Amino acid sequence: MSRRIITGLLRGRLGYDGLVVTDCMEMAAISSYYGTAQGAVAALRAGADLVLVSHTAGKAKEAIRAAEEAVWNGSISGDELRRSTDRIVRLKEEYQIGAEAPAYDNAGDRAEADEMLWQAIAGYRLAGGRIPDIGSNPLFASGRSYRAAIVNNEEHRNLCFAERMAERFGGDSYVLPQAPSDAEIDDLLSAAEGHSALVLGSFNGHLKPEQRKLLGRLGQVKAPVLVVAFGLPYDLSDAPAGVAGLAAWEYSDRSVEAILAILKGERRAVGRIPVRLA
Repeated sequence: MSRRIITGLLRGRLGYDGLVVTDCMEMAAISSYYGTAQGAVAALRAGADLVLVSHTAGKAKEAIRAAEEAVWNGSISGDELRRSTDRIVRLKEEYQIGAEAPAYDNAGDRAEADEMLWQAIAGYRLAGGRIPDIGSNPLFASGRSYRAAIVNNEEHRNLCFAERMAERFGGDSYVLPQAPSDAEIDDLLSAAEGHSALVLGSFNGHLKPEQRKLLGRLGQVKAPVLVVAFGLPYDLSDAPAGVAGLAAWEYSDRSVEAILAILKGERRAVGRIPVRLA
């Protein structure tokens, strides 16, 4: 919303002529103090090219009407809007975005993205940099994927790490609810007895007190325990000392397949966790 930053610094001093896209103008810092519609107008006046109103159709309509009125009364420059349109059209032409654009299927780019995922998976409390030996009869436990944030991909719904791993690796699976009860935690810890290891997949469990309780009780398991954090890595610090971990960053088919390869010894966790964990 700052013309001094977007037009003065970014476009003027730094010479940037690419697209400027805002975050959602429904965020509380804007909607609570300026209003979404007036925030959108301020962003266009500052020099933004695309203004996002991502959640509420009514607020998007209000922002459009407010922007149209601002153009007619001259508080938004028509010349700058035309330059913004030119940038948008130029970008669409560069990437062939349009009704006749072919579906994206670049195997090289996909392979590069997969390699970036491999390089990002990081170990935590790994003795000698290696994951613990989980043996021939591990117990895999996890919940199913669920919508943890508004950016989650629909195709990942209902993915279950525990079931996938037991099917492909061997051993048994135990499916947990998002908020396991004390009895369900007791049942899982009892089920781990007689298995060669417990591999627990968590998904932003640090946000749920029930999952944090489960993580805190993993020290009761006599066999080796490995926690795989799908999502933010903070779950790993909720597990007691002696419990190894892997930060996988996302709960997706490709991250589950990557963990499978690591457990089979085909790859190693070479990434780095960029935040300090307790």
